[in-house]
Amino acid sequence: MPCSPGVETIQEELTRHKKEIADVRKQGASADHILAEGIREPTTKMRKFMHHTHVGSLAKRIRVQGSNLTINGDIRYFRSAMGFSDVLYRKGQAYFDNTRYISILNEIDDQILFFRPRRFGKSFAANMLEHFHGLQYTGVHHSAYKVCIHGLDVQTDIEKGRITPGQYFVLKFDFSNVNRSLNPNDADLYLKNGINRSFEDFYETYSMHPIEDMKKFINPDDPSDSLWKCVRWVNNAIPTIRESGDKTLADVQGIYLLIDEYDTFSNDYLEPYRNTWEGTAIEMTFRSFWTAVSSLAWRGIKKTFITGISPLTLSGVSSGYNMARNLSFHKDLAGLCGLTRTDIQSALEVVCGPNSDAYKKHLSAMTEHFNGYHFCKNEKVDTIYNTETCLAYLQALIDGGELELFDPPNSEVSDQFLRSFAASSSAISDFQQAIKHDGKGFALLPYDHLMQNFKLKDLNRDAGNSRPAWRSLMIYFGGLTPYSKDPAKYLKIPNKIAARRIAEAVLEEYGLLKSLKTALELFNSDGEIEPLLSCYRNMMAQRDVGHSDFSKSEEIHRDSFYFSLLQNQLLQPQLEFKSDKSTGRVDLLLHLHQHLIVTEWKVIRIDFLDIPVSSHRQPTPEAKASALNEYTLQQILQLKFNRRDHFRRGQTLERWIKQWIAPQLKDYIMSPEVKQLVEDEGLVMRAHLVVVVGSRHILLWDMNEDGNLVDEPNLVGQTG
Repeated sequence: MPCSPGVETIQEELTRHKKEIADVRKQGASADHILAEGIREPTTKMRKFMHHTHVGSLAKRIRVQGSNLTINGDIRYFRSAMGFSDVLYRKGQAYFDNTRYISILNEIDDQILFFRPRRFGKSFAANMLEHFHGLQYTGVHHSAYKVCIHGLDVQTDIEKGRITPGQYFVLKFDFSNVNRSLNPNDADLYLKNGINRSFEDFYETYSMHPIEDMKKFINPDDPSDSLWKCVRWVNNAIPTIRESGDKTLADVQGIYLLIDEYDTFSNDYLEPYRNTWEGTAIEMTFRSFWTAVSSLAWRGIKKTFITGISPLTLSGVSSGYNMARNLSFHKDLAGLCGLTRTDIQSALEVVCGPNSDAYKKHLSAMTEHFNGYHFCKNEKVDTIYNTETCLAYLQALIDGGELELFDPPNSEVSDQFLRSFAASSSAISDFQQAIKHDGKGFALLPYDHLMQNFKLKDLNRDAGNSRPAWRSLMIYFGGLTPYSKDPAKYLKIPNKIAARRIAEAVLEEYGLLKSLKTALELFNSDGEIEPLLSCYRNMMAQRDVGHSDFSKSEEIHRDSFYFSLLQNQLLQPQLEFKSDKSTGRVDLLLHLHQHLIVTEWKVIRIDFLDIPVSSHRQPTPEAKASALNEYTLQQILQLKFNRRDHFRRGQTLERWIKQWIAPQLKDYIMSPEVKQLVEDEGLVMRAHLVVVVGSRHILLWDMNEDGNLVDEPNLVGQTG
């Protein structure tokens, strides 16, 4: 097979290099000496993978017994922005050993997709693989992985012959470093430049030639062509490399492709309700690159490991790549990115020392806010803590800095996802169900199936049909997770940080972030519930847009109001009150410091109301809702139940409320137990009928202490 341009020169220099080794051996010197020196004369730049990487002196390293925690000397650092090799050698650095996964990944498949939410250490995992498999690190593996008597886990696998380090040319792309622009043409240029920089890094690492000489292998206008040339360059060089006489290079395999944060770049352009690059140059560049990756699998690219947040982009724009397995929820890889409870316990034992109270306090706080992710859908595995958030917390403990629990920087649930999430009625409905908290944990969300692969169009469907796709996306982005005790049947919100971030996004989308806090303050001080109901009415009108949304029951509306607003995880400190939703006589009883708030909730479904719509003989719920939205208070009170309601047909809403609903509330507030409660605790009672009309309006009708309704209700959210 003829060599590609430039490879002849490489082979000639390798032949000369073999001769140099032979000459040195004749003189009694070590061939490794030349490899270590790297340069024989100023005009010769030897390939970097042929010399032993220099490392500093190794601090006294220990491994905490029974854990993954290793420490280089006296502990000073948990956080680190450095590479894998530097973390292993930095004095005072703590490292949680995950190198056991190197062998698992090597054996489980050659083409792997691996997704995790933000800040779980995906890039560090990719860096670990680069350090282990890269030819350029061949000379440092033994010293790097040996830790006192007990080495890192991968050292045991090496000694057993399970895996061999330093067998690949590592070609690495990091799409998070690509500049972004909302202009598709500029973005296309930035994407090409970003990919080509990775090729330059590759040749600077593995070629003995100046990078200017190697740029003939880089096509500035076509990264896919550059990839083909790179693979051909390696394939033609491997036979000569194996014949070089260096045993460390005898088993070189080919290219190990590492693609980190593959979707960071594309996420800026893909929103569930618009696709800004379809048919543009940037889409063509992205798609052709992934098609080339797919075509070159096993034809020079021997192994591939791709990280990202979700498979959404690969399922759509980069559908040209379909070779890899998505192993994000494989039970044997659940802990690849993230920390376990044992890891956190070991770290806190070191940091807190004999102070058991501090240990318990911090373990509880970290578990409540950072834990709860279950990365397996079918089997029970250990729950996982978010890596970077935990490391930042532990670092603050060492430094004596502020411990950030409620709003850590760069939280794992991304802003881009939250904006998309908050615009989906099906996602919001799920969230309002899942955010219920009983003091022990968040509510469980039953599910029957999720989608392994989904596209933008799956998120754009109506609420019912889009729900499986949205739930899948929420899992990938960290908003939901399989329930650890029954992962095949239930989902849940993993922790308080996730709940807080999502709640904030929902309130901001509905314009309630500021008004809700003001409404809660007024409710707490004066017992005024109408401002809170106004917040709920605004949220309800924007949320309930699908056919099934108009069929919500009293219980669903009441709980949505209660958990989304009154017990919103965004609010710190939480509003303090006692509640009772299980009395059977009223829907919600709220016991504040000075007030007893009694509410009776009723819902009138829009399909039971006689709402004429011009040009519609049989108007849809959506058309009726649009018409109802413009009704005044008196128009609403005079609405009649239609023929579909067999029990209330022909009655007006005003008559039905006065004759049938008001007596229920009166019966309760006049009861001995309520009178006794008000008298014993010196409370001011406020009683209200809360009537949700067609998911567009709320009637608030007050009842005095004698059980009589005031003259007329208020139409919540409207004045005058």
